Amino acid sequence: MKVIKMALATALLASTTSAMAAKPTSIRFIAEIENNEKLSKRYEVQCSDKRVVEMTQTTNNEFCSLVGDENYCSKRKMKVAKKACK
Repeated sequence: MKVIKMALATALLASTTSAMAAKPTSIRFIAEIENNEKLSKRYEVQCSDKRVVEMTQTTNNEFCSLVGDENYCSKRKMKVAKKACK
């Protein structure tokens, strides 16, 4: 019985933790930047915990954001925004 209660408590805690994680609420275009004759676009991601995170779109349509100490990139804008807000 204790094992079942422990498993249920663990599952409940895991589901509430992911539900409380910050999520992107808006993505706003800021500016176009030209570096070495390459054009990139800068976006601002507003998170549900009131943080603002910067995201960049490169010339090969890849979106990048600094997540922790790493630069995270993907072809999908929403995927990068979600990862940046966590």
